[in-house]
Amino acid sequence: MNRLGSPFWLLLFLGGLILVTSVRFDYLDPEWLQQITGEDEFSYTFDNGTVIEGLPPDVYQYTTAVRYFRGYDLADELRVPFVYRPMLPILASFLPFDPMTSLNILNVAFLWGGLIFLWLTMMELRISLNSRIISSALYVFSFPVFYYGAIGYVDPALVGILCFGVWQIITGRYKSLLATIFLGVLIKETVVLLIPVILVWFIFSSSPSNKMKITWIILYGLAFLLMMFLVRWWSPHSVPHAWLPTLDILIANLSRPRTYIAFAITAGVPFFAALIAAWLLRKETLLWPNWLPLIAGLVITCALFLYSMLSAYSDGRFIWPAYAFTIPLTGFVIDYFLKSRDKL
Repeated sequence: MNRLGSPFWLLLFLGGLILVTSVRFDYLDPEWLQQITGEDEFSYTFDNGTVIEGLPPDVYQYTTAVRYFRGYDLADELRVPFVYRPMLPILASFLPFDPMTSLNILNVAFLWGGLIFLWLTMMELRISLNSRIISSALYVFSFPVFYYGAIGYVDPALVGILCFGVWQIITGRYKSLLATIFLGVLIKETVVLLIPVILVWFIFSSSPSNKMKITWIILYGLAFLLMMFLVRWWSPHSVPHAWLPTLDILIANLSRPRTYIAFAITAGVPFFAALIAAWLLRKETLLWPNWLPLIAGLVITCALFLYSMLSAYSDGRFIWPAYAFTIPLTGFVIDYFLKSRDKL
């Protein structure tokens, strides 16, 4: 068995990703889905003339950004904060496809890349092959991959980069993690989730020295802040923007049944498995160095979701980044019960 454990399974899961994302690929929903989607105000015209209605503002902005980076005079159409997330539109601008299609090809690629690094992370944490397979299946055949995975958002790429960052932390690749955080800001600022994870990792790690740990944390913070400044300086629309909490937004989110449904089905089985993992680990102090950083990542992601309830239209995309932490924790839980069964 080589370093990847089983290329067969990873290729099989790539097929699964393509299958699951194909249902909504390019926001071309089948008729049975259109009854619950397409409620927003924007429309999108493909290069071949096909028009889709009800596009979310996020997707409209990212597809417009792709055309902007291809040389179209569309700077006045771009809006914050979406214009501060140019990485995926820039990469998509080099592909010879419609802007929407180019974004979604990259999103599927990032999702598969994320799965590969989740697989490697679970190998590093000594999760058995069977548990890796089940956990990976929960990642691939999940609601967020189906619903958000290939419709023009940048969140799938964010999930992929977070999975990569977790692998870097677990394997001690601190230098390359610096580049991941620095460049990851250009995908979405939520990459900041990696900083509290590495902080908890350092608290329980015996190396590097305390001086170097402090140095690394400062460098990660500075890298994040520097790129946040640079992208605003470079952007065609550099205006102050912040997700400010308001009581009206909170009431609006609390009054929408979709808020609760989106959280539950996006968080999915891995979220509840991670809660079980946290319970099982409460007395297993020898296991804390490897696993508490992942629990910290889950806690911070949940805090992000709660903040979104106060400051934005809250949906499942705000909890989806937790998969970078909950999938390995799911592997831990499956292994725990499989080993318990074998002892009977």
